Amino acid sequence: MLNLGVVGGTNSGKSSLINALLGQRILPSASKNCTSVLTNIIPSRATRDVPSLTIAGAKLAEGVTEVRERLACLNTETRASGECAVRDALVHCGARRSLRKLIDGNVKIIDVPGHNEADNPAVKQCLEVLLSICHALVVVVKYDAITSDETATLVESLAASSEHLFMTRSAEHSYPIVFVVSQADLVQSAMDDQTVGVDAVEDIKETFRAFLRNRSCLHGYKDFVERVPILASSVSLPVILGSARGGYDFPTLEAFLLKLQERSSRLRAERREMLTKHIAAQFEEKLEIATISYPGRATVLFANEELALRWFTLRRYAKYGAVAALAAAGAASGTWLLWCSYAASTATMTLSATAAVTATGTAAVYGASGFVVLWGTTVATAAGFMTAAQADQKVNFNATTESIRTGVRYEDTLVCDGQPLYIGEFVMKVPDGFGRLFWPSLGSPGFVGEFKEGKPTEGVFLSEAGVVVGRMKLNNKGTFVEADGHQPGDQPILGASCQICANRPAMMAEGASFRPCGHGTVCNACAKMLLESSARCLLCGCRLESLALA
Repeated sequence: MLNLGVVGGTNSGKSSLINALLGQRILPSASKNCTSVLTNIIPSRATRDVPSLTIAGAKLAEGVTEVRERLACLNTETRASGECAVRDALVHCGARRSLRKLIDGNVKIIDVPGHNEADNPAVKQCLEVLLSICHALVVVVKYDAITSDETATLVESLAASSEHLFMTRSAEHSYPIVFVVSQADLVQSAMDDQTVGVDAVEDIKETFRAFLRNRSCLHGYKDFVERVPILASSVSLPVILGSARGGYDFPTLEAFLLKLQERSSRLRAERREMLTKHIAAQFEEKLEIATISYPGRATVLFANEELALRWFTLRRYAKYGAVAALAAAGAASGTWLLWCSYAASTATMTLSATAAVTATGTAAVYGASGFVVLWGTTVATAAGFMTAAQADQKVNFNATTESIRTGVRYEDTLVCDGQPLYIGEFVMKVPDGFGRLFWPSLGSPGFVGEFKEGKPTEGVFLSEAGVVVGRMKLNNKGTFVEADGHQPGDQPILGASCQICANRPAMMAEGASFRPCGHGTVCNACAKMLLESSARCLLCGCRLESLALA
């Protein structure tokens, strides 16, 4: 599914613009802060006439007015609650006639709270979560805020968190970002001469492009500022209701969105490749440093062997006098201190990993159930991935010093700066075989799959926000590309492999599926795991109740 984010400042007109694209007043809009949750809109033919609102798997409203009023209530409740956890809602509806090609259920439009409300704990995490999952962006800037400090802060946030959207594209492809200067009609209405007013709108667009040229955060992206579309738009009530076309560059915006739809497969692949490259680079340096020494249990094992050797030496030298014996004892006690120090750090690691998952500071990402589950977006707990503390408890360490030295594969935990970095199989000191990388500050998975000679080679990459990036493999050029078969979040393909393990056929090939959604993109074994963990469907985010067998 193509995730199209719509971002901007408070009251910049994001919700009104989305309503105009939908051709109906689905989202609440007013001259106050009215968006407080991630609102996911999926245009589809089946719900064109009767829009619906779903939250946490339960349908709460049907019809345009009912959906809008319920969303307004949800926004108010979220602001009043003071909770840090990101909340999201799913809306199925139609789209205006000129955008009918978008009505295929494969595009998700996401409305977020204004980025300049960072002091509100109920909304400040929404932009970060959106940027971790989006494939394209519509950035809405009000006509009188094009050079403001708030706009500069927004551009900096986008450049820092969505690098994959700013990278140079080929000559025939535009960037998957468009800037929209909203409420352009107010610029022209202030002019006595309407022709001068049109020129004033063009001047505002050029002023904004000059503003972008001066942003140091964009200097590293070749040609971006000169090639990125900057459009002006105005939407009135007739436009929102679908009885009139939007003003200024609104038709160009429609054409831009349709072009994104045509490129959706490539955009999804580009996002996976860029984010995977970024994640792999972050772990590569840590692995090089951490693998200088043996992993945790192996270190203790070798320390025990050294301790036994020292005490044996002590007994041999005791007959030569007190001085020699004390020297040997000192060496032995040093080894003992090494063993005690590592045993303590290993215990601390497990406790820290557990605490990190439940820490208040990460509540916006992890919430009460472990991870935020965004509609149509695969996240770590939903896919059955373990935290570092859980993985460490399942390590089956049965190695000896002799087996490790001779290259026999074993399981262990590699620690970096007191936190778990890698848990899985090793050959001598380096990861080799099946294993997991973990984000040290969170204890959440960053990669699950196969390793060779200390490097990940094929498996599932996950962002720090817990979002599954994709199932990737290392090619012979040393870069990560999409692995063959089904990708997390893709539409089901009959005969495809399991979306989680990729080793067994998806259960839909046998006519089985989840209830109540009817999807069956995982194998029977992984389906049971998801049901036991009270997770959601990887495809639609619906709460799973049971299996419907053929």
